[in-house]
Amino acid sequence: MATAVSSSSSSALVERLRQIFDAFALQGAAAATQTTRYLFHLTGPSAGSILLQVTPQGVTWTPTDTETADVTIKLDASDLVAIADGSLDGRLALASEKIEIEGDVEAAARMVAEICPEQAEG
Repeated sequence: MATAVSSSSSSALVERLRQIFDAFALQGAAAATQTTRYLFHLTGPSAGSILLQVTPQGVTWTPTDTETADVTIKLDASDLVAIADGSLDGRLALASEKIEIEGDVEAAARMVAEICPEQAEG
């Protein structure tokens, strides 16, 4: 069972993960037409689970160890940071199986369009 992001993990990586999920929340999801829950199972030194909920009213996130979701996304925490920072292409990470997606694959594709519409166009 995954646990919420641990305080004993690398503090710099944990802080960067918080910044990434805070940015999701600040960005909002103007294109969202329904509520979708994404569960990120992060592996590596900063292992844990984060629930990202995208609604027409906005985006929220919370560390969790018990939630279920429409989409579960499994990846190494450092890969998530690399994708967010632009040093790893998310499509390449998916193709090379660094990212595993379970559940509603269409909802996973919508996440990019809802949160980052400019990236979905490219």
